[in-house]
Amino acid sequence: MMFPSDPAAYSLEPFVNHFCTATPTNAPEAHGFSRTTMTQPGVYFTLNAPFVKIIGLYSNTGETTGTISGGKAGPAQLSFLNTQLKSVAADRKANKQYALILAVHHPPFTGSSEHFPSPQMLSEIDSACTAAKVYPDLVLSGHAHLYERYTRFVGSKQIPYIVAGNGGYFNLPGFKTGKNGSLPKPNVMGTDGKGNPLRLDHFNDDHFGFVRVNVTASTITCDFFEINDPGGTTAADDHFVLQLNKYSDSEVS
Repeated sequence: MMFPSDPAAYSLEPFVNHFCTATPTNAPEAHGFSRTTMTQPGVYFTLNAPFVKIIGLYSNTGETTGTISGGKAGPAQLSFLNTQLKSVAADRKANKQYALILAVHHPPFTGSSEHFPSPQMLSEIDSACTAAKVYPDLVLSGHAHLYERYTRFVGSKQIPYIVAGNGGYFNLPGFKTGKNGSLPKPNVMGTDGKGNPLRLDHFNDDHFGFVRVNVTASTITCDFFEINDPGGTTAADDHFVLQLNKYSDSEVS
């Protein structure tokens, strides 16, 4: 994405021109690369599909950490999120069950050596979820250029948080190392900013790759495939299945 050369012209226009076009087109900023624009309906949106509702949020008002309200973002998106979550709560109360996926560009959690988590953004999302008594079944994000999977324990609910930011950006800066220069091992436990248990289940910081998500009436299945050079062959690197047969959002505190 190319921003205007005049700083005074910075706005959502470049995002809309590249991600919210009516049909896929070849943007001049692509400079010949065979990558077309995207057709999402707006900078934040809800996608209702069989077995799943996806709420997409816009956090790109800053580079370092994500923001979904206040300042440049204003109150509209947070109001939208509250409305959508209350709708999910009403559906579940009426026994209309489906998976709820939240997608946002900036990661609530990351161990990237060159990027940061967004605790304030997460706190705003949590407040909306607590008010509606509905938490997402899965959270997807990018921004940090690696693959990570966390499990966050909130009340009786275990929520996977996936960071998939290694889809093509040329620099893979890697995961932060400890004081002794070592990388964390899978299944290491810690806590989030609110003291909830948080587990790092898997990460891949030295390959490009992509995530595939399949949703049925009872499960969410996620697979991460790394892309190996030369030749661009793919290899399965991470896999998990989330069971959706227990909706216990009312127990989340």
